[in-house]
Amino acid sequence: MIIACRCFGSHCSGRVQASLVASGGVADATDVVKFILAGADVVMTTSALLRHGIDHLGRLRDGLQDWMAARDFNDIAEFRGMMNWLRSPDGGVYTRTNYLRILRQSAAG
Repeated sequence: MIIACRCFGSHCSGRVQASLVASGGVADATDVVKFILAGADVVMTTSALLRHGIDHLGRLRDGLQDWMAARDFNDIAEFRGMMNWLRSPDGGVYTRTNYLRILRQSAAG
């Protein structure tokens, strides 16, 4: 089973028997890192590649490798899901943050 992963990926990672797939909003290597930290097994980059060309794939890869090297990670598995709810000392922070985001969006109009 595959579940699309975006904001709720950190809630699902480690709690469901499924692969988490990140799609939408992936523009650069930072986005790739964030989705992997949330627990994504796959990060879909089609829109970014269509927008920036196939060479952008190399920039995504290089950015991911640079981020990993700066933190002494040798393998994606070492940090995949690091920001998931189960690994957090205060899982409620995710709920509160999301609640505040929703309030701000509804107040804005």
